[in-house]
Amino acid sequence: MSGSISIVDPLGLHPAAEVLGFDKSQHANCSSILFDNLERNPEALAVTGPLGDLTYAELCEVASAWGRAFLAQGLERGERIAFLLDDTPSFPAAFFGAVRAGFVPVIRNSQTTRDLLEFFI
Repeated sequence: MSGSISIVDPLGLHPAAEVLGFDKSQHANCSSILFDNLERNPEALAVTGPLGDLTYAELCEVASAWGRAFLAQGLERGERIAFLLDDTPSFPAAFFGAVRAGFVPVIRNSQTTRDLLEFFI
């Protein structure tokens, strides 16, 4: 893999973030939103739905597996990954795993037409 990739935020600190009290410097990677709960609430329910439930500990474990799988495919950090997943526990796990590993998930709706999907790819 190549060296460190510098990503610059062209928008800087958005005024809405100030109102919410969100300090971007404390969350360099949005996956920290999930992984911070691993310590605080490991057995609390993180994802629930008709296709399954996951605690924060389970979701972090599955997300880490997704991140390792993306890295094992030889992808470079900073690369975009097209996501076309159903609304199941796999979706947040794959999303947070990709982000945690340094990738950029590009989310596509499973109802996307073939022509539009081909355009995005």
